[in-house]
Amino acid sequence: MDREKLKRRLQRLISKTYLKNTLTKIVTYILLIDLSFVFLLPFIYMVVTSFMTDANLSDVSIKWVPTSLYLENFRRAFRALSYNRHLINSLIMIFFCTAGHVFSDSLAGYALAKYQFRGAKLFFVIVVLSMVVPMQIIIIPTYLQFYRLGFTGTYLPMIIPAFLGYGLKGGMFIFLYRQYFLGIPKEYIEASRIDGCGFLSSFYRIVFPTATTPTLVTCVLSIIWHWNDYFEATFYVRSQKWQVLTQRLPMIYNEFKSINVPDPVTKMPLRIYNEAVFMAATFLVILPILILYLILQKSFIEGIERTGHVE
Repeated sequence: MDREKLKRRLQRLISKTYLKNTLTKIVTYILLIDLSFVFLLPFIYMVVTSFMTDANLSDVSIKWVPTSLYLENFRRAFRALSYNRHLINSLIMIFFCTAGHVFSDSLAGYALAKYQFRGAKLFFVIVVLSMVVPMQIIIIPTYLQFYRLGFTGTYLPMIIPAFLGYGLKGGMFIFLYRQYFLGIPKEYIEASRIDGCGFLSSFYRIVFPTATTPTLVTCVLSIIWHWNDYFEATFYVRSQKWQVLTQRLPMIYNEFKSINVPDPVTKMPLRIYNEAVFMAATFLVILPILILYLILQKSFIEGIERTGHVE
């Protein structure tokens, strides 16, 4: 009799625990779906609108499902962006900035992690402060400095700081490398010294080849942040010939908002670029980053988890 009572109690307990876990999962999934929808809604709106015709845009009954996939919007956006030329400009600027971050920030992080020298703590405090101070605060003196050097109008004001351990989010990359190098045993470096390696040779032969995780995270974040950075590029690069791809979007938006031409039939004002063309242009601008993320998604997430870096 006691066994039967105990068995029933265990069954009730198990059923209550199972019901509690099930309800918890249901609530969790509902919250995750709601949050995902909030983040995905602008992207879905952009993609759907980019396929709409002029008739779809003016039809109030059509909101999410266009009557057809109108690809002419992408052709017009491609021509308006001068996509090939400005994409090459973006890739050139991003390549050198990312290479500079990997080169200089890894060396700085290695020095701060493995070498005790006078002023090391002060330098690390400066690195942390560079992460706190936004670029907008120091952009005026920085611009004047590069203007006197004759570097404005080129990519050098963005590339040179990256090779000097600063640049866009450079302090964060130094911190990332430092935290990784702190976990490398000193015996490796001491053994390389016994074999005759100096500072640079021990770093590039022994230490840096093991730092694939922070290097991958640095490369991906540097590419994304420099790609999305409109502020510095607009401040330093004014010539339309050397503009990066993100600088073209506001120009199309201004034309979408203001420039009108007369319709040849009705003689009524007709916009050169409608909302669908602007959404298509936006999608073309973020397309390279989407492709990069899809390719490196798994490795990037693993790198974030291993380095413990979250922003």
